[in-house]
Amino acid sequence: MMLLGSCEQKATPSQENLQEESAFDALQQEIASFDAQFQKGNDAELRGFFDDLWAGIKEFFSDCGAVVVADVVAAADNTSVSISSNSKGEIGLSATIKGVGTVISASVNTAKEVFSTSQKSEQKGSWGEWRTKPSYSIEYTGSTLGEAHNEIIKELCELYKGKELDDVSDEQMYQDILKLTLKYYNVSPNAVDKNAWKELQTSAERICSDVAHKTPEEAIAYLRAYPRGDKRELNIIADYLVKVKSLPTEKLRKEYAKGFSERVKLSTITEQSKQTIMNATATGFNSIALWEQK
Repeated sequence: MMLLGSCEQKATPSQENLQEESAFDALQQEIASFDAQFQKGNDAELRGFFDDLWAGIKEFFSDCGAVVVADVVAAADNTSVSISSNSKGEIGLSATIKGVGTVISASVNTAKEVFSTSQKSEQKGSWGEWRTKPSYSIEYTGSTLGEAHNEIIKELCELYKGKELDDVSDEQMYQDILKLTLKYYNVSPNAVDKNAWKELQTSAERICSDVAHKTPEEAIAYLRAYPRGDKRELNIIADYLVKVKSLPTEKLRKEYAKGFSERVKLSTITEQSKQTIMNATATGFNSIALWEQK
């Protein structure tokens, strides 16, 4: 923000845009270089996994892709990216709860829709199936959002264990998501605007409706062109998801996620863009680990 009376020369909007574009170009080049190094260092296990991204997209959407895209769209939404507060825990707290709640609500809503109507749901139709899936911390992802996403959903699945997906109403599910999210962050229900919580339910339902039954091409296009996001950020996020899902082992996924997040942190894109990318990719990485059918 420019102070009144300041003599400091400020960049013009066009200069700022050029600087932003340059920063994103540099980050894309750094990611491409990292991909090449990563593949070379793990060639025996990878065998060209990054060579055909479209093959990765097909595999990605064969089981959990729609649910992961719903998660990531919610995380990348401009209204859902605040994961910080002041030293007293006051500023941004409600935004944190709303942001996490939106992601989890979009995730669970879409999972119910996808897995209750798919053929594979015949074998994985119970909430209890996801209780023991892993979570990945900020050490690997650069953001706390992904780990919170998985831990809260696993608590929800524990609560509903033994029940079929359709046995729990959406209204009950949203109430329980709110309770578990507040418990996770150890805050009072008074910290959350109930009207805002209703709005996030509407947002989650819209995302589910938009994504759940799309073809692979349509879902990737939806993510890349999501109107509430920055296209440069969304392209980086979409590519990340396909690459991580294509990796054959947990060890490789963790290694790639950590290297990727370190490069985003060290880049010269804005802090807001860094936060959005890391929130979304952390959520995507954790969502893949939670929902993939294997």
